[in-house]
Amino acid sequence: MARTQPFSFRTSEEAIAAYKAAAERAGLSTSEWARLVLDAAAGSSDFPEQLARVVKFRQVRDGTW
Repeated sequence: MARTQPFSFRTSEEAIAAYKAAAERAGLSTSEWARLVLDAAAGSSDFPEQLARVVKFRQVRDGTW
């Protein structure tokens, strides 16, 4: 994959600390962690195995409205 385009956004110091901690738990750099999360959120890739190991999924509703 060619990573030729820079991308940045503003966030809080607390969020940066949370991103770094999550990346460390997943065994990834913060940049790689962010790319994987954004790609999965955008629907351009599946949720990667590295992140599934550290993210706890919970059901928030029973599927009916």
